Amino acid sequence: MSNIPLARQILHSTLVLCPHMPKEVKQGILLALRNMTREKPVHHAIGKRVKLDAVLKSKVRKLANTNPDVTYHEIANLTGIRNTGRISEILTRKR
Repeated sequence: MSNIPLARQILHSTLVLCPHMPKEVKQGILLALRNMTREKPVHHAIGKRVKLDAVLKSKVRKLANTNPDVTYHEIANLTGIRNTGRISEILTRKR
């Protein structure tokens, strides 16, 4: 795995420790340093989480009580909740 901050530090310290290096080598190191940056991502995913209101919570509990063999994944698909952890939280009354 690459480590850009460490590579930048090594190149920068090389410039400081070796002031009499050939001009071409110094220019190459400076060019490398200018290209070793990270840009912020342009696109961010939009959150699509369903709001948990009292009606949805009661629907989840009712599904689980009337169908004890139904899985969290199936309850999530039936109610539109994308995260099965939310189903678990609702059924254990943590939400």
